[in-house]
Amino acid sequence: MGIYTEKREQLIEKIKGLEKRIASDTAKKKTLKDELKEVSRLAMAEEYNASGLSDDELKLVEGGNAENEKSDTANLAADFGQQMSFTDKANPYED
Repeated sequence: MGIYTEKREQLIEKIKGLEKRIASDTAKKKTLKDELKEVSRLAMAEEYNASGLSDDELKLVEGGNAENEKSDTANLAADFGQQMSFTDKANPYED
């Protein structure tokens, strides 16, 4: 077996190990984030002597929903139309 073939196989094994660790760490991160949401909700409920929180209050605790924030800004062009320009052309770079 050649030197580079052996080195290649070692690198492939290291990559596979890292990919497994990333998947495991990602699952742990999701579990911890879910636990953090619940603990934050309970802490807020305890602080305000509330038995439950509405969805809006829970979003405040969570810091907002990243997916909703992205979707709010995704269609700005559709909401507000074309960007203001000093020319009559749709594309100011065309001749």
